[in-house]
Amino acid sequence: MSIAGAGEPAGSFLSARHGRTFCLRHPAGGTRAAIYIAPFAEEMNRSRRMGTLLAAALAARGVSALIPDLHGTGESDGDFADARWSLWIGDLEAAIGAATEAGARQVTLIGVRLGALLALEAARRHPRVVEHIVLWQPVVNGQQFMNQFLRLKLAAGMRQTSPSQETTASLRVRLAAGEGLEVAGYELNHELVTAIDALNLATLAAATPPITWLEVSTADPPALNPASVRAIENLRASGIAVQASAVAGEPFWSLQEITIAPALVEATVQAVAPEVRS
Repeated sequence: MSIAGAGEPAGSFLSARHGRTFCLRHPAGGTRAAIYIAPFAEEMNRSRRMGTLLAAALAARGVSALIPDLHGTGESDGDFADARWSLWIGDLEAAIGAATEAGARQVTLIGVRLGALLALEAARRHPRVVEHIVLWQPVVNGQQFMNQFLRLKLAAGMRQTSPSQETTASLRVRLAAGEGLEVAGYELNHELVTAIDALNLATLAAATPPITWLEVSTADPPALNPASVRAIENLRASGIAVQASAVAGEPFWSLQEITIAPALVEATVQAVAPEVRS
């Protein structure tokens, strides 16, 4: 469906193959658009304010910004237990289609944490439209990320009167047997976990458009995470164009209290739309 032209932020439902995808758009007119791709589970909620601030800042520079709710999250159809990686890719394809239908000829994907890997896969599928990828604190290895998420359930079990003896391996066995597994209020399914386990940033980044890698840092001066430095060096050695930098800020996606990182928003706007809108 078509999205309105320049004006106030507005939400509407896009038609994806698997149902309705809710999308909030900050329209700006013109031929450029950016799509913000939220991180996983509770990180999504903690990052929502940052996504809104970024969208408004991009629209002020003449870049229309879209924020889709992935399937099973926000206002989109389905529950989190229904989420699948393939459906989330479908949500992004619906958002890309909406952007181009509204007149965009150049699209930037901005992926946060696990959303960075979604951005990379979607870009590989739409090379003629997606011209640029911005990664915020990207997840490098899907299996490591999922192990960290499953440990939240193990930590909760340790606080019980009779502590659980489970491990991430035993939790994966339960998932493989078809059991739904609730972790930090989010119900996982085996298909989604298996898909995330198989993700690797270096593999997904091959044959993608230029990448801007941005991180927040509490160091003075701000510095990239050492693991990120290694990952970036490997990407560059493979011939992938990566611009990387760190800015001052807190890890907003992991903090209980809603936190913003204005320097990250500004760095992203400069990367996506460096010229001042006339």
